[in-house]
Amino acid sequence: MSQMGMRTGPRQPFWGEIKQVQLLMVLLSCLSEHGKLREILQLALEVPKDEALANMIRCPEVSVDGLREWLPEIWAGDLSDRMVELVKWQNTSENMTAAIRELIEVQDRVGITLSIVRRD
Repeated sequence: MSQMGMRTGPRQPFWGEIKQVQLLMVLLSCLSEHGKLREILQLALEVPKDEALANMIRCPEVSVDGLREWLPEIWAGDLSDRMVELVKWQNTSENMTAAIRELIEVQDRVGITLSIVRRD
């Protein structure tokens, strides 16, 4: 193992998933303590899994346009109070503008852009 506990040998099973978790750790740790992006992500993490999955359907088309159609579908119907809070939060322009600015700032600082890719 290298100095920081990182493996340097052959690729291990789940290597990509390990890197995804590590990337999330790095990106999330870079968020401002009082920022809007951290605020909404904390709210999302407080939603119990069963509530989040209640209206979940598989995303049929992974693109910006596909997400534009899919997200309203999973946010329609009988939502829990916590899920309603998430939807209301993201419908507030000031919240989303600040969160987008913070995401871009972190991506620029780290040099990595999150992207949308279909998982089969």
